[in-house]
Amino acid sequence: PSIYLPLVKDYLSETNIKWGAQNVYPQEAGAFTGEISAAMLQDYDCRYVLVGHSERRRLFNENEKFVADKFHHVK
Repeated sequence: PSIYLPLVKDYLSETNIKWGAQNVYPQEAGAFTGEISAAMLQDYDCRYVLVGHSERRRLFNENEKFVADKFHHVK
């Protein structure tokens, strides 16, 4: 979960291990309460992000277009 990214960065920053996030919201700015932006992930040196996960599709009804928006936003 994104709330642990600062800890992950601290624990792994002196290693060769890269880390990422479980989700990203495909907008740079705006009132998207509870979402995490690509810029926020970059603040914690995240190199990877998961988009299109089956749980997000099923539980949050993320469709193909929204997943593609996420992909192209962080690409």
